[in-house]
Amino acid sequence: MSSLEPPRCPITMDFMKEPMSDCNGHTFEKDAIESWYRVHDTSPVTNQTVSHKRLIPNYAVKQMTEAYLQKQTGTPTSTATSAPKPSTASS
Repeated sequence: MSSLEPPRCPITMDFMKEPMSDCNGHTFEKDAIESWYRVHDTSPVTNQTVSHKRLIPNYAVKQMTEAYLQKQTGTPTSTATSAPKPSTASS
C-alpha cells in the first residue's frame, strides 16, 4: 500500500519543512512566502492582492510531510517534535 505524497510548496515545488498558511488558506514553505511578500503584495497562487501578510503554521501539513518522509527513509525526521513558529512578514 503506497501513501499519498504530501503537498509541495507552490513556490519552490519542494516538500515543506515549515509550512505556513496565508490569509487565503494557501500553504507555502515559510522562507519562500516571506521572500515573496518582501517584494509582492499579491498571492503567488492567485496573483490577487492579499488583505494582510500574517502567516500561521500549518501543523497538519507539517505532520503529514514528516510522516511521509519518515516512511520513505525509515528514519525519524529531525523536526518531529518541533513546530514552526508563527511569522509576520512586513507589509
